[in-house]
Amino acid sequence: MVEAQQRKKAEFPLTDKQEAFAQATVYGLPDKQHPNQSEVYRAVYSASKMSVNSVYREAWEVSNNPKVAARVEELTAQRNNRAQKTSNITIDTITDALKTAMEMSIDQDNPQALTNAAYRLAGVLGLDAPKESSGGNIIFHIEG
Repeated sequence: MVEAQQRKKAEFPLTDKQEAFAQATVYGLPDKQHPNQSEVYRAVYSASKMSVNSVYREAWEVSNNPKVAARVEELTAQRNNRAQKTSNITIDTITDALKTAMEMSIDQDNPQALTNAAYRLAGVLGLDAPKESSGGNIIFHIEG
């Protein structure tokens, strides 16, 4: 299946402007992170003499071109995959640092630092704030 898609891409590549439209749709423009289709169209194509309605119609046509739509979908999946990897690395790094801080707090007999690190770790992991304290024990409520 992947081979057939690659062959189809090679046979019917996007034009440079279609590729630029897809890229700008997914990654934004230099002056706007989340442009609408008309803004992307104006940035990529010569639209200075076009009416607002014409730009809107042409932007709709380009965005609904099956090749462009497939490319936007592909770029979006790539961006989301990179973002997920970056997010996982960041969360893992923060989690490790907070666990180390907790261990150091125990070694240094510093309950305030331990509580602070535990509270921050709970936040990173998506746990709710402490609901109650009982005899020095912090009780967290896990949502989800």
